[in-house]
Amino acid sequence: MSGARPLHLSRRGAVYVVRFTLPRDMPSELSGMEIRKSLNTKSIDEARAKCLKAELWFQDLLSRLRMMNNPTRKHVELAASLFFNRLMGIVDSPRNFLPENIDDEISFNIVESKRRIAEIDEQLLFNKFDGMVKYNTRELLSEVQLKLGQLDSSLTILATRLAAKAEREQMRYHIHQLLEPEKQFFVEDNIFLGAANIAPLSASTEIPINTTQGTMSLTELIDLHVTSIKDQGNGQSNLAEFRRVSRWLVEEVGGNSTISSIQTQQLREFRDKLRRRNKTRQGVSGTLSSHLTDDRENQILSTTARRYWAYIQAMFRVAVSEGHLATDPAASLQVKIRKDEETEAKEPLSPEEVHKYFHTPLFAGYQSKTRRFEAGNCMVRDAHWWSGVIPVFTGMRASELAQLLPEDFKFDVKIPHILVREEDESGKKTKTTKTKSSNRAIPIAAELLELGIQQFVKQQSGLFPTQRIFRTFPLGTGGKKSAGMSKFWIRYFTKFGLHKPGRGTHIWRHTVIYRLRSVGVAEEDIRYLVGHSSGSQTSAYGAGPVLERIQEKCLKSLDYGFNVVETLGGAYDAKQHEV
Repeated sequence: MSGARPLHLSRRGAVYVVRFTLPRDMPSELSGMEIRKSLNTKSIDEARAKCLKAELWFQDLLSRLRMMNNPTRKHVELAASLFFNRLMGIVDSPRNFLPENIDDEISFNIVESKRRIAEIDEQLLFNKFDGMVKYNTRELLSEVQLKLGQLDSSLTILATRLAAKAEREQMRYHIHQLLEPEKQFFVEDNIFLGAANIAPLSASTEIPINTTQGTMSLTELIDLHVTSIKDQGNGQSNLAEFRRVSRWLVEEVGGNSTISSIQTQQLREFRDKLRRRNKTRQGVSGTLSSHLTDDRENQILSTTARRYWAYIQAMFRVAVSEGHLATDPAASLQVKIRKDEETEAKEPLSPEEVHKYFHTPLFAGYQSKTRRFEAGNCMVRDAHWWSGVIPVFTGMRASELAQLLPEDFKFDVKIPHILVREEDESGKKTKTTKTKSSNRAIPIAAELLELGIQQFVKQQSGLFPTQRIFRTFPLGTGGKKSAGMSKFWIRYFTKFGLHKPGRGTHIWRHTVIYRLRSVGVAEEDIRYLVGHSSGSQTSAYGAGPVLERIQEKCLKSLDYGFNVVETLGGAYDAKQHEV
């Protein structure tokens, strides 16, 4: 492709970017502002092609900015996007590292960035922010000439959280530029892909001009997004859940409807129905409309509705990025967390609650295998007992735990570990995992070995060598592998005053993460342990260096403030703790 280079196309280092200046007819606070977006390519020909889509994106942005009136969520999200671009520019500014100390300088920058990410994660968890985040909130709002005093309480909270998230992404980008500057950077929070219903630029290698834009049917878009989910390495549970949610959308608007005919109002009504889904009907067949309730107590959590809705938003983002839609009808619609759930859904167990947990009947002594909720003298360490103890030292998902086979436990090796994987020993796919990063080797904590996990697995393997270790808990349908285990633990937590919305076995993931962060464990180590990592640490299960690192950095640092083995009745005794 030849000819003069477009004026708004330039280079940032080796990568091409587009630069646009907002015209004079914009609101006064925006007039003359420059917006930059990376085209994620070093090729001039590819950059020229991507400029076509960038120009469409910019024109769409202008039409929305001209409609700005009083501060709204869209204004705050736009401010966040612009502020994020500013933070990225700071990272891209030249750094004066001394040549003789460059390795130490880079190492220091990486460590400090990771430390700041951990701090921000904790602040986001508890909605309590430090002075830097509050300063950044004011800077963020200044991007569109707004001040905190102009916002209501909900928008103030939104702006503060977005400022924290923007700084977190900046730290991630800083690490990326130090370690892998030649590779494309991907944000973790999609709010920074675009703002105020503005479609993001695609990271694809080509941006064709689509002359049949909008003619794709909803069913065809669903098929396209299924491919996208698979390409991104998401597991079967995510795929199954997307298929279920997309089926509900087809019920509401029709699978043969062209995606250009689907209106924001239709999607708003669908979103509101998701929030009214009856949680007591989970796993029961039927249409979405047949499973709705107006009883607040029986409606699914806002976090669940938000997860369902995120699938639909992601699908329409794909439609825009692939050129099948000019604008995204779902982007401006959000699922807000209800006030009574805001601080409860992911709240970790407090030290007092952990202590209380281990003094409930299942661990302190219960009546019998059919009366586990009543105090007694039974101390059998069976599947129910272990399903409540293993997550305490691993942060494993209930779905991962429920599918484990005897062969997934490796004891006769230097570092005993558990394999979370989709295949059995022969390579046949027998299980599902949430994402590719969920596949990992987890060192078995010394406490678990002392409590008798090897004896439990050996006994189960001898009786049922090809069956699940936790077969006593039924697997759910439609990808919900944790159904039986989760139901038991929700009942158990409720019985003993430990339940809050969102709590079940999953609460141990948040508790383990919180405990490790509180003692300064590196974020990448925590992410690997709980299956949130990029998977780049190891390309094979059971890789020695990774196991040694996680054992040393995570498991030996995990402290609940008391001797868990002693509290649970001491080391395994075959006579007292039959499995």
